[in-house]
Amino acid sequence: MNLFPWMPMAASVIAPDVGSETGLVNVASDHSVPETIDRLESLAKSKKALAWQDAGGSVWLSYNSPDYLKRRHGVPETLLPNIAGIKLLVEQAAR
Repeated sequence: MNLFPWMPMAASVIAPDVGSETGLVNVASDHSVPETIDRLESLAKSKKALAWQDAGGSVWLSYNSPDYLKRRHGVPETLLPNIAGIKLLVEQAAR
């Protein structure tokens, strides 16, 4: 298992329902953190996501929404479709 750039994080202080004001999207995973990371790495070589486990033992994949990246970092509209592909990749890795 390669831990970089997908560093697993046990995070009891991060709530799964973090909202749009932070730009963070959380997707529940059916797998352990290490297996989730391996699945995501095989799908999303150039995308950034975080696999973590909450205090209740649920595993989550989190990533910044394209709209948030546009607002926060001024990502051009023309690049948003490329970034938006992470949604499907994260959902596939989590199932």
